[in-house]
Amino acid sequence: MTLQADGTAVVAHLDGEDFDFDRGWRMSGTGTWQLINGDSGQLVSLSVTERTSWEERHDTEQDLRAPEAVEQPAPETYAWSLRMERGDKGLRLFFLFGDPDIRSYHYLDKSPDTESGSPASPSAAASPSAVASRR
Repeated sequence: MTLQADGTAVVAHLDGEDFDFDRGWRMSGTGTWQLINGDSGQLVSLSVTERTSWEERHDTEQDLRAPEAVEQPAPETYAWSLRMERGDKGLRLFFLFGDPDIRSYHYLDKSPDTESGSPASPSAAASPSAVASRR
């Protein structure tokens, strides 16, 4: 995912949040982002307005997904509410997925080429491998 200073965004292989994560798709596309004030602090509102591709996440166990979800592609458009967490290495973006009663966190980590934190194009990369971590 790349967030540009002009409010545009490019997403590559990003999973759905909340229960959509269980559907097992990943999408790529273009759209917009903005920083908004939420009830528990600031959020990054990310919207993909044009899906360019999608794929099935291979680490998802087919038996754990709803039967109707197995064959459905990623939606044409999608929106995430990315939360922020401050840690030793600065801010980290994440979204919640799964059952709301047992929250899981999907963290997006900065790619090595943007570690310097260029304000003109803040970037985060979600690797297709296990980026999601549960707490």
